[in-house]
Amino acid sequence: MNGVQIAGVSNFPTGSAASSAFLIDAVAGIEEFGAANFTVYPNPASDVLNVSFEALSADYEVAILDLQGRTVSSKSLQSLNGAQTIEFPVSDLAKGSYIVTVTTNGLTKTQNVVIK
Repeated sequence: MNGVQIAGVSNFPTGSAASSAFLIDAVAGIEEFGAANFTVYPNPASDVLNVSFEALSADYEVAILDLQGRTVSSKSLQSLNGAQTIEFPVSDLAKGSYIVTVTTNGLTKTQNVVIK
């Protein structure tokens, strides 16, 4: 991942001993997907919703979805790196619960938010 080997095979044997040849160096977790420290505030929100995360040199899609999964607002951002705060105006959204998503490299992180 990003030039770092996370799994490898050494001295690959044949037959029943083949399964013991795999060496796992690391396991990718939720923080490794490229949006660490993901926060949404204020919650509940009424005028502006902030989505903050630590970007890791990638393209990002940040979206607000209704509970039926329909996108009500989204922003596509290219080549982000470092601390990011993305603002969404929400005063025109209906009151209720929504889902905020941050997607990069085909992986998504979500958080619930209430609009009042």
